Amino acid sequence: TFITGKCPEGNAFEEIGGTCYYFSSEQGEKRNWDQSRKFCQDLSGNEGMNGRRVDLAELCRDSTCISDGLLLEKIRKTGEWHWLGASEPVSEDSWKWTSGRPLSLQNSFWHASQPDHDGDCLVGWFTGTPPGPYIGDWHCDKKLPFVCQIF
Repeated sequence: TFITGKCPEGNAFEEIGGTCYYFSSEQGEKRNWDQSRKFCQDLSGNEGMNGRRVDLAELCRDSTCISDGLLLEKIRKTGEWHWLGASEPVSEDSWKWTSGRPLSLQNSFWHASQPDHDGDCLVGWFTGTPPGPYIGDWHCDKKLPFVCQIF
């Protein structure tokens, strides 16, 4: 379930398309994928969360969700790749969001050359032809900015 409405006050979350996101790039934070996920999950305990789950951002990809394209466009504008909340921990081409939902290889946000098995964690990226925004795979141990989301 994706959270809609006002983001908690006093936190660095911003509302995009009805969903609340935290962009670590705005705080100068870079971590590997596992560290990024833990950082997001630790935000769940912050004041104003009221027990809501926070984790690395997911794309919702249903007809009522307008935040996907807006989220990826914001990542593109930063000029940096950002960790998102999916990985392929068990086998090649078996991508899962942190919530357990599958990430289809037919998702329209994958760049035409992706996933290319150059890593097992998902990034929002902007490079490519034509210019992005896109999603792609990358090495989980690389330190990148990341995006947290309130669910």
